[in-house]
Amino acid sequence: MQVPTLLAVLAAVLLSLAYVIRPVVAHRAPAERPPAPLSSTDLRRRAVLLADRGRLYTAIRVLDADHRAGKVSLELYRARRRALVEEAVQVLIDLDALPDPGNDPIEAAVRALRATPPGVREPGP
Repeated sequence: MQVPTLLAVLAAVLLSLAYVIRPVVAHRAPAERPPAPLSSTDLRRRAVLLADRGRLYTAIRVLDADHRAGKVSLELYRARRRALVEEAVQVLIDLDALPDPGNDPIEAAVRALRATPPGVREPGP
């Protein structure tokens, strides 16, 4: 094989290799600095709010089931459900106000969606 032919083949192989490897290298996520650890007060507050959220969701489901079963009148159902939903909304607002723990996969997905421009979002599953 002559030198010019060898160089042309080598160049073609290197370009092909670069083309194949580029997507793997280009899509690496930039190294992010780990979030600051939460204080024990924030962690306790978060745990209490998460427990309250679960309690309220359960109470709403039980109330809905009781209403469907005819155990609760419509007036009492509406008043109690409205109070439970308002309390649950306040718990969610309080949870959003807390610092991000940084290790929640759902919060990471929300951050990623918020970081992308609105026209670029991919449709969900």
